Amino acid sequence: MDGKRAYVVVKTFRLAEPVTEYYDAASHLLVKSITKMPTADGEPVVETLPSDYRKEGGVLIPHRIVTKSAGRVRIMTIRSVTVNQDAPPGAFDIPFEIQALLDCK
Repeated sequence: MDGKRAYVVVKTFRLAEPVTEYYDAASHLLVKSITKMPTADGEPVVETLPSDYRKEGGVLIPHRIVTKSAGRVRIMTIRSVTVNQDAPPGAFDIPFEIQALLDCK
């Protein structure tokens, strides 16, 4: 990987495309991920490149994630991360409209 040694891990799944991940041999951080993403237009290869790892709440988090697929490049920049923050009550409740559909069964 860009002149650096990397460990390569291929994750296989029963019902999904395999994912090939590259981990920097010195830092052990994920530096690249490659998979195919099924879409209506086929299965383009998706390459994800996390970088700019910084500690947030004692956890190393990538603050720049570049995704390349089908000739497009998307860059996500993360300003900050809060780790282990309490979620407000009801944050994970099923929306009323969905619950009503479930209750009809």
